Amino acid sequence: MSGTRFFIELTNLETKIQEADLVITGEGKFDEQTLQGKVTNGITELAQKYDIPVIVICGASEMDGEKIGIKKVYSVMDISSSVEEAMRDAKEKVADLTFQMMKDNITLQNIL
Repeated sequence: MSGTRFFIELTNLETKIQEADLVITGEGKFDEQTLQGKVTNGITELAQKYDIPVIVICGASEMDGEKIGIKKVYSVMDISSSVEEAMRDAKEKVADLTFQMMKDNITLQNIL
């Protein structure tokens, strides 16, 4: 069993996703490896099964989220001047991205 499948079953995630209006997930680097079994891909596939939109918050993004059905990707590197800054200030940067997501009025109505 893959780690992603184990996590999905352990947390009863499929039932929780069925009850959700939106899924927000994240990972360090959102890239082609995401398609090779990372949790973000598994969560996105599961959310698509129930037509639930997905947003990703990540450290760095090297892939278009629409490629796998993600509505929006927020990257810490997009608001950082260097990798060192992104890593040093990760907590604050993720908070800033969350605020930006809310400021963008990302709601179920806006992303459908």
